[in-house]
Amino acid sequence: MFLFAAGFGAALLWNRGSRPAEVVASPKAPSRAGKGRATGPGSHARATEGANGERDGKPSAPDGSNGFEAIGTEPEPAPPPTGRNSRASTEEGIVLSREAVPGARLAIVIDDLGNDPAAAARVAALAGPIAGAVLPALGRSRETALALARAGKEVLLHLPMEPIDSRADPGPGVVRVAMSRREIAALVTADLEDVPGADGVNNHMGSKASASRATMDAILGIVKDRGLYFLDSRTTAFTVAAEEAARLGVPCRSRSIFLDDVADEKAIGAQLDAAVEEARTQGAAIAIGHPHSATLGVLERELSRWSARGVSLSRVGDLMSRGTSAARRSP
Repeated sequence: MFLFAAGFGAALLWNRGSRPAEVVASPKAPSRAGKGRATGPGSHARATEGANGERDGKPSAPDGSNGFEAIGTEPEPAPPPTGRNSRASTEEGIVLSREAVPGARLAIVIDDLGNDPAAAARVAALAGPIAGAVLPALGRSRETALALARAGKEVLLHLPMEPIDSRADPGPGVVRVAMSRREIAALVTADLEDVPGADGVNNHMGSKASASRATMDAILGIVKDRGLYFLDSRTTAFTVAAEEAARLGVPCRSRSIFLDDVADEKAIGAQLDAAVEEARTQGAAIAIGHPHSATLGVLERELSRWSARGVSLSRVGDLMSRGTSAARRSP
C-alpha cells in the first residue's frame, strides 16, 4: 500500500511538472501573455493581461475561472524527451537539438505604435520585414502607419478589444462585446481608416472580445471584406479567433511568443532565441514585441545573425493560412 501511494504521488508530481508553467487551465495556450496600451509619448507601460486577469489578479476566463497564461514564469521541468528529434536526450547528459525544418521562417510584430514617433522611426529602420501594429484614434496613428509603409514595413491595425477586467483601458476605438454587428463593423472600418494601408489586424487586449464568437465573427467579416488577415495575439487561452477565422475562410495565425513581458535585454534575448528555435523546429513562428528601448536594441543587434541558424525573417502575411489547421498555433 505504501509503495502504491508513493508511486501515485510521484506520478502526480511528474504530470504537474510536465505541463509548462506559462499555460494555465488550457493545454493549448501558448507561452506568455500580456497586452496593454502605451500610456503616453515615450512611455510603453502596459496594463497587462495575464495570469489571473488583465490587471490585479481578477479571475479572467469567460466563466470566471483562471484561464490565462502566466507572465514571466520559467517552464517547469518537462518529461524526458524521446525519439530521434527530441530537444534533448537524458542519456549521459548529452543535449541534442531538434532537426531544423527546411525553409523555416519567423515573423516579428512590434505592437502599440502610434504614440511615439521616435520608437516608430526605430522600427522603420530595423533590417528586414519587421511589422508594426498601430493603435487607432491616436494623434499620430495615421502618420505612423504611413511612415512604416514608406519604409517598406508591413502594417497592422492594432485593434483595441474589450478585456475581461473593466478597469483595464484599451483606449479609443475599442470593440466591445455588447455592440451589435453593425456597430462593430462601423467601428472597425473607422479604425482601419486611422491606420491607412494596413495589411492585417491584430488584437490589443481583447481577452473578453476574442472569446466571443459573435464579436469575432463581426470583426472577421470586415477583415474578410477588406482582403486582410487576422493575427490572434492570444491574450486569453479561451480565444475563438483562429477557429472562427478558419470557418469563415479568413487568413489567420496565432502568435507564438511575446518577446518582452520582462523588458530586460537578457530576458528579451532569451525569448528571441526561443522564437528562432520554434521557427527552426516547427517551420514557422510569430513573435510579438513592444517598442521598449530594450526590445528595439536587441532586435537592432540580433536580426542579422539568424541565417546561420537556418531561419529567415518573414512577413506576417506570408505565414498566413486560409481555413486550414495551420491557422492555429502548433502546440
